[in-house]
Amino acid sequence: MKRSTENNEDSRRGPLGRNAFWLISASLLAAGILLYLFLPGTPEPFHQNMLPLGDHPILTALVAFIPSLILMVLMSLGRMRSINLVLISLGVSLLLALLVWRMPPVLAGHSILFGMTVAVFPLLWALLNAIWIFRLLTDSGHFETLRLSLQRVSPDKRIQTVLVGFGLTALIESIAAFGAPIVLVTSMLIGLGFPPQLAAAVALISDSAPSAWGTQGLPILMLSSVTGLDADRLGSFVGWQTPLMAALLPIGAVIMVSGWKGFKGVWPLPLLAGFSYGLVGVLSSHFLPISITGMAAGLASVGVILIAARLVKPTSIWTFPGQESLEEDRTALPRGEVIRAWSPFIVLVAVMALVNGTGLAKLMSGFGNLSFSWPKLNQAVFSPDPHTGFHVNYPAAYDQNILTAGGTLTLIAGWISAPILGLKPRQVLKSYWGAFKGMLLAGSTIACILGLAYLMNYSGMAASIGLAVSLVSAWALPPLMVVLGFMGCIMSGSVSGGNALFGGASLFAAQRLNLDPHLITGALCSGGTLGKPITPQSLVLAEAAMGHQETDPPHRLISRLVGWVALYAVVMIIIVYIQSLFL
Repeated sequence: MKRSTENNEDSRRGPLGRNAFWLISASLLAAGILLYLFLPGTPEPFHQNMLPLGDHPILTALVAFIPSLILMVLMSLGRMRSINLVLISLGVSLLLALLVWRMPPVLAGHSILFGMTVAVFPLLWALLNAIWIFRLLTDSGHFETLRLSLQRVSPDKRIQTVLVGFGLTALIESIAAFGAPIVLVTSMLIGLGFPPQLAAAVALISDSAPSAWGTQGLPILMLSSVTGLDADRLGSFVGWQTPLMAALLPIGAVIMVSGWKGFKGVWPLPLLAGFSYGLVGVLSSHFLPISITGMAAGLASVGVILIAARLVKPTSIWTFPGQESLEEDRTALPRGEVIRAWSPFIVLVAVMALVNGTGLAKLMSGFGNLSFSWPKLNQAVFSPDPHTGFHVNYPAAYDQNILTAGGTLTLIAGWISAPILGLKPRQVLKSYWGAFKGMLLAGSTIACILGLAYLMNYSGMAASIGLAVSLVSAWALPPLMVVLGFMGCIMSGSVSGGNALFGGASLFAAQRLNLDPHLITGALCSGGTLGKPITPQSLVLAEAAMGHQETDPPHRLISRLVGWVALYAVVMIIIVYIQSLFL
């Protein structure tokens, strides 16, 4: 009894009480490292060596791949938290940078800190406020209204597959990614009567292509941060790839649920859902900021589905065997409550469109700009030119505008939405604190991945991988980038992580082969979306959402997905290859 009481006391203290020793030790170590890094003095210039192991580019690239391979192997075991896996991979990468690529320790430390700083703002700032907006919706109780408004559109499972399985997944992915669509949509589909594994398969496959935009374009912002390429231009190239791919997802989801015969009974609906997402995705990626692309496409698709579902009347209601007698709750919801439930999405799109679609963004950009050269790292690293091989300065400059960042605009939209949802300031602040605590683990992981990516870039490890990749013919590089993006997503667990790991390598390969770097790095991002349904994290989240309701073995879920992933991979490679022919 005494031991039980002590355990209860320990649990009440929380993680901080249980891990105080390790937290204090880590803080002291971090303080010592920071003190060492920022001591006065200028480090000696560092010239990157793409071939530290001699004239063996393939062997050198394989050594540079070691941290990523360790990350993938440990992740596949599923016994450690993501943050611990990334820290191990970061530690191995640091050792390789110091011992093999001969990078000075001070410059290695500064490159990691530089990457982590970029992660905090604007990436984690956008993620925090996006999660907060979603929490406002759930804490106010209006997410249930939103769910019911979708559920009561039709009792037909094929229509529910398109609306909830595809439409809602794409929309939630644009607001709060990192597994939220998989968990929520899987649970909702199970609640609608879908078999658990089928519900999970629909949610996983529907969360593939839309994950290129993630939380307000986070994967593309991360790709931009590690390559230095313009984020909006990157988005326009990805916009010709993933929206076209996403247009096929509702078709595949309906066939997965009801077979080809069932699909023919409602074929206009998934066709319209996919077409609307693809069309708005392409247009918004070219004319709107990337932070709004996924959201605009998701909202357009849901809106079209809601309208089309009233016009497309199947000859018979399709349900799963044994559910024919189940009656759906058709009680009408108050229109005002439905509008309030959708208000955060509407306000967020309106704020971003107002600021970025008018002269307001230009006016705001004159204020709040934060720009400086990173101490010691800037002007200290010299990287080989992809064409000549001569070393040129690799700058380290931080340049962000606080007021026009997507996270700031989301914060404004959240405060506008809060009174519409009926929340008081105290409740809003409580939701914000909850969002902050909820994103700490994911945020720390992202910061470490960016630190790892910047270390690979500034040490020359990324250039070594890029050199090996560039040995292929120019025509083969775009399809190869799709495969590398797929591998990067599997290794890191997310499209953002894959972009961070191999963005620098893809840029170097593109420059060396005189190909448009936006196309090549964009293909890396699009290829990453294909790995999203079968990453270990995604599968674990799906299994958690299924709970104890599933009786089929876990490998059945993977078998449901592999064929579709392979099919979509072939389609993506064809899309990217055709795109490369016209550039």
